[in-house]
Amino acid sequence: MAHRLKRYLINFESTVTRIFLLGIFAVGLIAQFVKPVGDALQGKAFIGSALFSLVAYVLYDAVQDLTASLELPARSQVESREMGRFVGEAFRARTVEITFLGYTGETMYGDLYHHMEKLLDDPGPIRRVYIRVLVPDFGQPMLVPSRVGPNGEAQDDPAFRRRLELKCQEYDEGMSVLAERISEPLSSCAGG
Repeated sequence: MAHRLKRYLINFESTVTRIFLLGIFAVGLIAQFVKPVGDALQGKAFIGSALFSLVAYVLYDAVQDLTASLELPARSQVESREMGRFVGEAFRARTVEITFLGYTGETMYGDLYHHMEKLLDDPGPIRRVYIRVLVPDFGQPMLVPSRVGPNGEAQDDPAFRRRLELKCQEYDEGMSVLAERISEPLSSCAGG
């Protein structure tokens, strides 16, 4: 019940605040120009407060729009079929910043590589690209994924871990070479 009430208040907070600020503006304007209303409100100068409430309304609206544009996805996990859309959105900004946590980074690699490759022809508004990919340490023994042992228990597979480590190194080298090729045009666009 409390969770529903909180969600209800969050949904209507913006509308109530806007109505309140517009109400102050309207009352202040009416009080300034309609003498009986101004007298009823003790004859104060209301044009300043009316304009102030209008400015507050505009600022509140702008802050709400900014907040909405900065909201993170509703989920912290993205399915691989959705990855391209999120990477594409990130590459519309002046500064691209992507942090990825995955098993090998293979899913991210394909989408990133294609977007970064496009920067060679036309960097557009992009001036900086920050990409962080966190993968497991394949030098350490693992039970997931693993081989199934003679009694059905999980057993570490060093050969499999080594193949994964080489695959990660291949992705890292590919992105690093591409980043070096891109960095020269981007730094000249930034004026540096």
